[in-house]
Amino acid sequence: MNQQGFGRATLEKHQAAKMRGREQQLIEKNGGAKSQGGTYGNSINGISDKNKNKQKYIDSANKEFGKP
Repeated sequence: MNQQGFGRATLEKHQAAKMRGREQQLIEKNGGAKSQGGTYGNSINGISDKNKNKQKYIDSANKEFGKP
């Protein structure tokens, strides 16, 4: 698309936060990550419990998509 005059695709930071939160919402809704004793297909959570921004990501997803 660059040849048609469009610039390089980017993901805005506020969108990235929503999507990270949404991924985690769906992992938890569908049984949890296997590393946490869950049954979902993901081996690990999308967002580590140690990530200082985890709650920000979850809050962004809740605002955009609602709570699962």
